[in-house]
Amino acid sequence: MHLSLTGNYLTGSIPVMECKRLEYLYLQNNLLSGTLHESLGNCTQLQGIYVGRNRISSTIPSTLGNLNNLRYLGLSQNLLEGSLHNMSKLTNLLHLNAQANRLTGSIPENVYSLTNLTNMALNNNRISGSLPESLGNLKKLYYFNVDDNPLLSTIPFTIGKLVSLTFLSLRGSMLTGSIPEEVFDLPLLKFISLEANFLNGTIPNRFTKLVNL
Repeated sequence: MHLSLTGNYLTGSIPVMECKRLEYLYLQNNLLSGTLHESLGNCTQLQGIYVGRNRISSTIPSTLGNLNNLRYLGLSQNLLEGSLHNMSKLTNLLHLNAQANRLTGSIPENVYSLTNLTNMALNNNRISGSLPESLGNLKKLYYFNVDDNPLLSTIPFTIGKLVSLTFLSLRGSMLTGSIPEEVFDLPLLKFISLEANFLNGTIPNRFTKLVNL
């Protein structure tokens, strides 16, 4: 079952959801405000939630972490606050897009155990904390964008294990340390941005191996 109300001028809050058979919810590109209600977690068949480009100003309900059929989570361009919650049960998740909100805290460690993830966009938030070595677990990830967050992190050498990566953007994230040579071993990489950080050292000689740039 699909419910699509995309691209209207709908206002108010998203109603309490008790749809046991709902698989896809499309509400993006409206004028919705208020909260994301915890009742979304009752819609246990949900595979896709798309509520981007609204004015939703709540925290992300922790009950979304129970939707183990979820494949697409689109929360971008709202006014969401607070932090990302436990996602360890979202083992089918492919796309995580929460860019351009007001999220704080760190990226939960269990996100890096979601080995089916192909797309992670968390740019333009207020997320802090380090990029851990476990980032290298996401071998299916092809798009990774955490631009403009105060991460205050180094770039882990395990980023070289992201063999599917085509797009990597860490611009303006207060990154420190040197650029690990492993970044330039990524065989499919077509775009990389590390600008406006505090990186030091030299440009690794392996730079010339990025034949797709």
